[in-house]
Amino acid sequence: MRAFYIVAAHNEEQIVDKACERLERRLSAFHGSRVLLVNNGSTDLTQSKIENAAKRNPDFFSAYSHSRKGQGIAFRLGLQNLKNQELSSDDWVALAAADLPFDFSDLDSL
Repeated sequence: MRAFYIVAAHNEEQIVDKACERLERRLSAFHGSRVLLVNNGSTDLTQSKIENAAKRNPDFFSAYSHSRKGQGIAFRLGLQNLKNQELSSDDWVALAAADLPFDFSDLDSL
């Protein structure tokens, strides 16, 4: 099983690095998992921070950006880019915000 997280980030420069660390640590148990980080209309350094995460670990993080804000916009962009992955019926897709408001309750319930 692999987990694919689409993480919407709008003006999250203060927390996105910590979120990336948490995602990387938690998803390391699921070989082949990926995180699609999507900046949606930020006016701070969020885009730079998610690009740095993707450069640091390109096999795990991907960085995308949309000029408009809104979680729905970010999720649609992430899902469009997820089409490039060969998903199986064993794979899971989670939609999340950069503050990880539900922690990892979705993974814990598996």
